Amino acid sequence: MAMNNWSGIGRLTRDPEMRYTSGSEPLAITRFTIAIDRPKDGTDFIRCFAFGRQAEVMANHFHKGEKVGLVGRLQSNTYKDKDGNNKYSLEVKVEGFDFCEPKAKKEQSPAPEGFTEYTDDDEDDVPF
Repeated sequence: MAMNNWSGIGRLTRDPEMRYTSGSEPLAITRFTIAIDRPKDGTDFIRCFAFGRQAEVMANHFHKGEKVGLVGRLQSNTYKDKDGNNKYSLEVKVEGFDFCEPKAKKEQSPAPEGFTEYTDDDEDDVPF
């Protein structure tokens, strides 16, 4: 039985780039890179891509510097550069993701009318 599972947590190095395939039913493709610190020294830069609705969500909600958790599988590619030399690349085909940090306070929407917004500063006022 073959297994190809990858998971990692890192920060986006720039905003994702989304494109659509040509054809009768265009499909979204989003590409981005995350930086993952090594335990002792250095950083690894992991190239990633996603398809379809997931790609659209990632392109609209992922931003440079944000910490994200990804799961997927490794995919190797072979291509020829402009000089005709064979080149190899390894990327992660994202199959699931998670936001690892809360939205910044300024981006959060206010409490709905009739509700009081709770903050950590209000902890002494809680009756229980």
